[in-house]
Amino acid sequence: MDGMVAKKNRRYKNIKSKFFRAMHMYLSVFFLPWVLAYIATGIMYISGFNQDAGATKQNFILERYVDKKEDLLQALKDHASANSLRVPDSKPSGIKGEKLGLSLATPGYALNIVSKDNKTTVSTIDRTFLGVMLMMHKSKAGMLVNIFAIAFAVSMVLLYLSGFIYTAWCKHYRKSSIITLIVGFVVFFGLFWLSL
Repeated sequence: MDGMVAKKNRRYKNIKSKFFRAMHMYLSVFFLPWVLAYIATGIMYISGFNQDAGATKQNFILERYVDKKEDLLQALKDHASANSLRVPDSKPSGIKGEKLGLSLATPGYALNIVSKDNKTTVSTIDRTFLGVMLMMHKSKAGMLVNIFAIAFAVSMVLLYLSGFIYTAWCKHYRKSSIITLIVGFVVFFGLFWLSL
């Protein structure tokens, strides 16, 4: 009887071990491009690059001053049509810090209009692929990218948990993995504490 229980426990451990190994492998391989992208763009972002790195920008001053918010969209569309500018298929949104400002934008292209100091300016920003990738750090690279970024974050948790479970329950790695985890927490919170 004891032999049967031991055999069932071994089989359960093998199934659990295979599951965590497979989950770890497939998640890590599938999300490898995300890891590399977050690393590369994160280093660039910290180094001073932003979403407008390499972007093509144009500025135009309109002949007439637009002094009403409700006239901004039509003035923007008229100017875009007259100058063969692309008009993004997006909802108009305000521009932060501007009373008379409006933007039509996608992650890769923005068409803006701002009226201030008796002057109305239209500007375009045509971002590069890298610029859009940098925007994922601000959750502004588009809804689909945001959904996958959340899936990536969940997979990172699962990867670390499966790796920790896989090594912590191996007798010869248990002590060292728990000590390493504690040191990791101390360093993490210590660095932020020193930054206060």
